[in-house]
Amino acid sequence: MNIKRLVKRLLCPLQCLRFGIKNQEGNLYIGKACKIVNAKAMRFGKNVSIMPYTMLLCHEGGHLEIGEGAEIGMFSRVASQGEVIIGKNVFSGPHIFIADYNHEYRDVERPIKNQGNLVKPSVRFNRGGGIDWR
Repeated sequence: MNIKRLVKRLLCPLQCLRFGIKNQEGNLYIGKACKIVNAKAMRFGKNVSIMPYTMLLCHEGGHLEIGEGAEIGMFSRVASQGEVIIGKNVFSGPHIFIADYNHEYRDVERPIKNQGNLVKPSVRFNRGGGIDWR
């Protein structure tokens, strides 16, 4: 086993304790300067890597699941108001934004910031680039 893998394995319990993560199956790596909001609404598979400077956010009522072997690239943000599921062995590049909601914009007479959010019921990202909007 190489040194990097050993360090990640040793840090896993400490990182889970720090962020309040209970729903993980093992070997979860969380890079430096990551921010995790509402960890109790998240589930992580085995060997998941959250690279440095990433933000994971579940709003009230949201759910985020990251499958076994998945990796979220540096400086990324994943947010959920409904349900976001990232499948097994999915790798994302750096600087990505994944969310199941967007600003409401149908009323052209009102500023976008005053219209609230439009939430998709479920978003799934699968290996091979498939996106399943349910």
